[in-house]
Amino acid sequence: MVGATKIPGIKIQDTRMLRLMEVLLHTGTQISGRKTLEIHDVLLRNYGISNENYNVTQLRYDIRKMKAHGLVERDGKHYRYRLTEKGHKVALMFACFKSVSVAPYPTLFLTINLIKIYNPIASLKLSTINLTATYKR
Repeated sequence: MVGATKIPGIKIQDTRMLRLMEVLLHTGTQISGRKTLEIHDVLLRNYGISNENYNVTQLRYDIRKMKAHGLVERDGKHYRYRLTEKGHKVALMFACFKSVSVAPYPTLFLTINLIKIYNPIASLKLSTINLTATYKR
């Protein structure tokens, strides 16, 4: 929540956000960042999207959402955007999840790791389940 405005979370299965993060990662070498229209042109060109399917207003909404979560910052007084340090980490993690094809199930992996950390008995149950699944193959 920023001020009185609620900002929705960024979901890993949201292809719009994934594409935007990938474009911003590729433009990471530019110190001054990129303008919104430049980012929009790159998105349309690289992913073969039409302007009707993803217009500039939707892009600005996505950038605002990322900015509210601290993933993107503006370059001074200019409307140029670049990833923050946190944004680089999150974008790389999202890209890795996408490339490994676990995008629909990241919460499953996080839940299993939390179970191992906070509940050792459940961790033992998970390991026995994994062993029995291995022997059944």
